[in-house]
Amino acid sequence: MYHVIKKNQKKLLAIFAAALMVVFILPTGMKNGSMSGGKGKQIGQIGKTPVYADDREQARNEWKLLRQSPAYLPEINPRNYSSYVLKLGKVLAVEIEKHNELFFLLQKEAEQRGIRASTDEVAQTLKNQFSIDPTDKSDHAEQLRSALSHFIVVQALRDRLNSDVKISEPMWTHQLADAGQKIRLNLVEFNAADLKATLPAPTTQQVESLFNKYKGNEADAGTKSANDPLGFGYKVPNRVKLQYVEIPRAQVLAAVRAAKKEYDWDVQARQYYYGHQQEFVRPAPASQPATAPATEPSATQPATAPATQAAAPTTKPATLVKAEPTTRPYAEVKEEILKNTLKADADKLQKDVADALQKRLASDYAAYRKANPTTLPATNPAVAGATTQPATQPAAGYASYGYLEQVAQDIQKQFNVLPEVHQIGEWTDGKQLTKQPGIGFARAGERSFTDYAAQESAPFVYDPARKPGDLLQILQPSEQLTDFSENAYVFRLTDASPAHSADLAEVRARVEADAQLQAGYDAALAAAKQLADAGGKDGLSKAAVAAKRVVISTGAFGFTSQYPIIPNFEADFSSTSALMAKAHDLLTQATPANPHPVALVEMPADRKVVVAELADVNLDIPADELAMMKLQMAAKEQSMITEQLAQSWFDYDAVTKRLGYKSEEPAGKNPG
Repeated sequence: MYHVIKKNQKKLLAIFAAALMVVFILPTGMKNGSMSGGKGKQIGQIGKTPVYADDREQARNEWKLLRQSPAYLPEINPRNYSSYVLKLGKVLAVEIEKHNELFFLLQKEAEQRGIRASTDEVAQTLKNQFSIDPTDKSDHAEQLRSALSHFIVVQALRDRLNSDVKISEPMWTHQLADAGQKIRLNLVEFNAADLKATLPAPTTQQVESLFNKYKGNEADAGTKSANDPLGFGYKVPNRVKLQYVEIPRAQVLAAVRAAKKEYDWDVQARQYYYGHQQEFVRPAPASQPATAPATEPSATQPATAPATQAAAPTTKPATLVKAEPTTRPYAEVKEEILKNTLKADADKLQKDVADALQKRLASDYAAYRKANPTTLPATNPAVAGATTQPATQPAAGYASYGYLEQVAQDIQKQFNVLPEVHQIGEWTDGKQLTKQPGIGFARAGERSFTDYAAQESAPFVYDPARKPGDLLQILQPSEQLTDFSENAYVFRLTDASPAHSADLAEVRARVEADAQLQAGYDAALAAAKQLADAGGKDGLSKAAVAAKRVVISTGAFGFTSQYPIIPNFEADFSSTSALMAKAHDLLTQATPANPHPVALVEMPADRKVVVAELADVNLDIPADELAMMKLQMAAKEQSMITEQLAQSWFDYDAVTKRLGYKSEEPAGKNPG
């Protein structure tokens, strides 16, 4: 579609220019509905008509007012208010933001075309879009009324472009086909895992070559680069060892509750319950029959019916009783009330505990640094495979694990809350940190625990603009973090190992396995190319039989779903997306002479290569929806073409050229 617009852009613009020669007049009568005669310093000319600074400044201020005034525009955002200037379309609104003089120039062009603003339209816009009484004479209402009168004429100029764009049937039919077509594919898969077992073991040269190629890549990095589709990598990521103190929310709540007798809590809860009954009203259920049984024995039947004959029931209509709301009983809501009652006290206690903990750790850390200015743990990359054993210093030593245990006991004596002390004594990277119970989900403001510990602490930041004092040092207590359960944490790094390339010796087994996988994938790719060539000539089914390969067929699928889903095909998201994109290509390649084109699709995430053939195509649109979809597609096409043309027609340079506008200001003073 873009190429169609580019090819015919000059013709379309010419049609629009000719259409504007037809005078388009809106009813007059607006007090400020046109630009004034001009005041202040003359800054330029439109043809022979002078342009004054005050007029231009008024237009700029009015644009700013409309941009900042929230308006109800259901066609743009039915659920919320939007900036009114969006009614001009994104392209023109952005161009005016770039060249704020453009709003003034477009008003002058509209005036030249005989376009005026209707008093009634301005009044209705004030009422419907801005919820302002049309009779309101306040300064704000008057300013908005004037701004709208000028905006409406520019909008009318913009709408002329819309009305002159005509959508041909082939244009919207193509879009309709894309939206409604359902296709099926025939597939043949080549799996690297199946082929690698048939290949010889990789040579030493192959292993070393693979290691050298990917030793700078991090394994399982998530997004695969173009030069590493299989995701190989032998770089050791940032790793840390750390200790942390947890303040469990459950212990804080228990400590607050233990401060009073249960009887006192019960009294307090009951007082709240009876003073706030409206909070515990249960909604009324649906109306129920007043009598449960709908049938009763007939009064004319004997008291004891013969064994061979059951008493004939007489049906009575059930009487419906209007259900009323009920109040939940106290026993049902007691714990709920207590939880809310305890929250304020628990928040205060938890803050006191956390403040005391951080104050103690910060004070002891400062003393430790003063006493040991040059004996802090090294932060250089550790020797590959090395691990740090748990600290063996006395409990009183700040750097020891026993020190944190002692601090926790001191906190318990002071607040009756025992913090829990934990240690991660093995090298742990960021991905592993996220899997730690509790703290793995904690955050300090907007910063996650993982980023805080393994990315943004001092051992891993090499930006000279960052002050060392702003970064977390080894053994320095962190800021407080909290998780979803309101547990609080403070951690400290005990050692750090920045990312570095591993030695081949320590990862050799993995590199050998990867080299075998690479060979299997290459073999799968070669076999798939051979089959794709044969399938393109003789059809995939015949070629697959000759190659002793199994053909599978997908279910029918289209291209309108937000997520790529192909029935009878399960794979990684990236693989499914690649197959769907290739399916769309096959659809465009299909011709009466070649109705079943064939293509190859690489799927490194699934370690396989697939040969795909277009099996069949159907237009799957119900008859009762077809007419509506035609209108929608036509509107979509018209909007797209209009925006494309608006980009050229309302370009600042194009507008100034059409108007013959010449600025008399010094160069650079008014960039537009």
